[in-house]
Amino acid sequence: MRSFTSRGLRRAALIVGIAAATIGSAPAGVHARGRPAHRTPAPAKAAYLFVYFTGDSIEGEKLRFAVSEGNDALHWRELNGGRPVIESTEGTKGLRDPFILRAAGGDRFFLLATDLSAARTGWDHATDRGSQYLEIWESRDLVHWGRQRHVKVNLPNAGMTWAPEASWDPTIDAYAVYWTSSLFKDAARTRPDGDGPQIMMATTRDFRTFSTPRPWLKAADVPGMFRDKGLIDATVLHDAGHYYRFTKGTQARGCASADVFAQRSRSLRAGGASGQWTLLDQCIGRTAGTPEVEGPSIFRANPGDVSGYRYYLWVDHYGGVGYIPLATQSLAPPIRWTYPKDFRLPRSPRHGSVLSITRAERDALLTRWR
Repeated sequence: MRSFTSRGLRRAALIVGIAAATIGSAPAGVHARGRPAHRTPAPAKAAYLFVYFTGDSIEGEKLRFAVSEGNDALHWRELNGGRPVIESTEGTKGLRDPFILRAAGGDRFFLLATDLSAARTGWDHATDRGSQYLEIWESRDLVHWGRQRHVKVNLPNAGMTWAPEASWDPTIDAYAVYWTSSLFKDAARTRPDGDGPQIMMATTRDFRTFSTPRPWLKAADVPGMFRDKGLIDATVLHDAGHYYRFTKGTQARGCASADVFAQRSRSLRAGGASGQWTLLDQCIGRTAGTPEVEGPSIFRANPGDVSGYRYYLWVDHYGGVGYIPLATQSLAPPIRWTYPKDFRLPRSPRHGSVLSITRAERDALLTRWR
């Protein structure tokens, strides 16, 4: 998402809302209570798909696809000649911050994106008069995508709905969906609540019906963060019994700019003030050697990935080259992030996400959009 310091928006931050109990019907491939249906073992993941946008133009606010050069998270090939693959016909008609995930049942994929067009409306009032909707697509094969769903998910007093992500939570048999919002004390959105941008969370089983969102994380929940500057862009990885959450915030001291910090918990939906999230790392980008970055996206490398790393945290240098890959062998603290010297990403990639895919899925994508 746009950073904290540009036109008043670069002070934005994520609030994640704690999911309410109400959830929708279960997607196909998932039992009525949302558990993945029985299926044969999935084929090995041997490649990656990257979904992203490229900038603040009408063409830049459409979604592009790239695939890895084999099982290598550091070298990529643009699909469709670098031209857009998906564009919006709803809401603002702009798409930013896409997130793609494989369904819990393994039989389909969901693609979420921010409904925001800076190219059409500029950045004025983007945080207090922004969209309360998410843009959602569904596919069974990554090639054929269904009709766009323009779904209102946010509260009446929310100023925007930015950078959505989703994680499967087996304890409730549903997906937790989280995004960045500014909240106001009134439905007219004229009196800020004082917490700056925050992270909200809701739950769903089908990406059609969502629970009422509640705050999940705010800057006041994290020691050493400026409360009023808020948080943005939360991303989560479940690994070895823990949830690892990476978010952008502004430290009161000790970091040259707003930057990404890391937390860990055994409970995905635990609130930020619950004490169940442990602070693991701060000032991640600057310490690794990047400029100010945002839009973190965390993923685990496939077995056999030739790049040699186990985990990746991609971060968006929004004022320059776009995404920069950071890599590490372990998420155990202290985390040691490497800024690899040898990598080749698509042109001008901005805040997006990476999905592990099979060799057959990569071949199908290349056949369709070589």
